[in-house]
Amino acid sequence: MKRRIACLMAAAVLLLSAAPALAADYPLEVKLIKQIQQSAYRGTVAVRAEGESALFGEEAWALIQKTAPRLSLQVDHSVQRGHSQTVAELLVDGASAGRTDLRCNGALYAFASDLLAGAGAFYAVPADWDAAEWLSGLTEEEGAWPAVWPVLLSVYGADGEWNARAEKHWQAVEMEVELWLGDLVLYDTGSAEDGTEYTELSCVIPDWEVKEEIKRVLTLIYQDGELLGLLREICGGRVQLYLQPGCLDSLLKAADALPLNGDVILARRFDAAGQPMLDTVTLPLAGDGPVEKLALTARPRDGGRETAVSCFFRDGGWARVAWTPLADAKYAGEIEYSGADGNGLALGWDLKWEMGEESYNLATDKFEKTLKGEMNLRPLDGKAFPAQRLTAEATLMSGSSQQSPTRLDGALTWEDTENGGRIVFTLESRTAAPFAIEEIPEEECVRLDRADAEETLSLAVRWGESAEEWLERTARLLTEE
Repeated sequence: MKRRIACLMAAAVLLLSAAPALAADYPLEVKLIKQIQQSAYRGTVAVRAEGESALFGEEAWALIQKTAPRLSLQVDHSVQRGHSQTVAELLVDGASAGRTDLRCNGALYAFASDLLAGAGAFYAVPADWDAAEWLSGLTEEEGAWPAVWPVLLSVYGADGEWNARAEKHWQAVEMEVELWLGDLVLYDTGSAEDGTEYTELSCVIPDWEVKEEIKRVLTLIYQDGELLGLLREICGGRVQLYLQPGCLDSLLKAADALPLNGDVILARRFDAAGQPMLDTVTLPLAGDGPVEKLALTARPRDGGRETAVSCFFRDGGWARVAWTPLADAKYAGEIEYSGADGNGLALGWDLKWEMGEESYNLATDKFEKTLKGEMNLRPLDGKAFPAQRLTAEATLMSGSSQQSPTRLDGALTWEDTENGGRIVFTLESRTAAPFAIEEIPEEECVRLDRADAEETLSLAVRWGESAEEWLERTARLLTEE
């Protein structure tokens, strides 16, 4: 008897010690994602508005308070045998006001939406569709070379195995750029506004020199057949047209014709102790688009390192976004904009996020975890708009069995902190057993990947008209007594 009791006590101790270990090895958020990828998920979002807000105006705020409780969104997602279907449906007073249906059968992605073209009209693309290549093709003139940015995106997103194989091939390119910049470095000294003395290293590179370096780099890349082969592995379709050795001459001519105006400026300042005070990169943009140049700066600020991106427009306007990582998963920054007429806005923001800790309740055999986030916006000029806060809170809950469904409940709240008005979006959801998935009507689908620029533009116009009609219908429905 004593031996049996001892065994039971030992088993209890082992079970109690294993419970928190299970949570640590298999976090609730990972469990949720796995269940969504392998089974089904159902959720409902409800809306409410309360309090007072001066941001929207008295009449508009009264309308928001009246219509918000009548709105809800229902989402159903299921996966079975490699096929999936996701349906999102907007409800007004519990009745459908708009339905969007996304399906995948492994070979095709297809979607239909009441917002775009009415019920039953399906549009499809291959499962391995390259959206970046498609977008670049729509913006190019006939006979022009494909855009370079899909290649840059492919290289940036390449996996570690590809990068390991390509590393030695990039060394010659990196060395060329370093030697080129080394010949252009200038040294200077000075004092900052606060009196701190600094040493500055800078490069001012004229546009013609940038073009010459582009041509030297292109020549190095195209002389390396293995590097071109590696690039072709991660770049598909039309992009491969210019990843052939014979295309070098055409690209060199394109570099000569590049409409680049303005100097590239690189600068770094150090204080007397050798600590960086300011890094600046200024890039002129080619072409006749609205943006004339971009500037990237980094500097120490508030115990962190501020990074800022500034955009200067050809009409004289400008925009700036800055952010500083701080301690304890916090960020702070500014957003500024000035139009060509001098009118604009300036606001400060701060963001913090708490991942929370998992807890286990032995009585209910449930793991639970709460995640919280908060973002505050405040006008820097003191009058553009009232200070606002955006908060998010989500709670995950599931049993200890890996087959136990996982609940995800939460709320996203916008608040006018000066007047007390709030709009709250509440989510109630859980994973579930898979439900039946409808087939893609392949013969009836419009294939977006086969549409040329003219056909795509015509389709976009029809979608816009359909969306406008849907908005008008929904607005009438919401304003009805």
